[in-house]
Amino acid sequence: MIAVFGGAFDPVHFGHIKPAIELSQHAEIEQVRFLPCHDHPQKENISASAFHRLSMLRLIASPPQLVVDTRELACNAVAYTIDSLQQLRAEYGAKQVLAFVLGEDAFATIRSWHRFMQLFDYSHFIVLARPTQSPPAKHRDLPAAAELCSSLADLAKRPTGGVVYFTNRQYRISSSMIKNMIANQQAPRYCLPAKVWCYIRYHQLYGCHGRR
Repeated sequence: MIAVFGGAFDPVHFGHIKPAIELSQHAEIEQVRFLPCHDHPQKENISASAFHRLSMLRLIASPPQLVVDTRELACNAVAYTIDSLQQLRAEYGAKQVLAFVLGEDAFATIRSWHRFMQLFDYSHFIVLARPTQSPPAKHRDLPAAAELCSSLADLAKRPTGGVVYFTNRQYRISSSMIKNMIANQQAPRYCLPAKVWCYIRYHQLYGCHGRR
């Protein structure tokens, strides 16, 4: 299975990195692809440029199963998830198991996504869930064709159409929280890799000035 982790990564932090590493250690996952967007159809508050967000992603010391996919940055415009999934499906073929990774909050808005009903024709969905919350017996936002699965092994049985909730132990960390900490003159050292924090300070991103 190829897991595609989409998002703004503004900035990338342990809430992104640790679940990706944990997913990559499961036998069903061949590769996790970070898919940074250029513009986000669901967000208007992306702070750092595409160049800086990509540079920070490339600073991550990660296992070889974690790679960065730049296709959405290269289009220099809003890239919809359905378009990227269609491209990936064309590249890997009909039998390859694909899964799109996203946070629970993002998944709750999925009905507002562009051509949302077609998303499950091209991919599974892995939802990063709160450690204390049990997966719903049936998600009200799923189309009839989508199936709620109990494990990654269940997803691996077919190429598309399933949803699994994956416990995210770093759920409390968010990009907005990190930006708020920086704005309040606090150092988010334990929320992201040291190299990423150094990059933010060096380039004075998110209103960061001087050493902290």
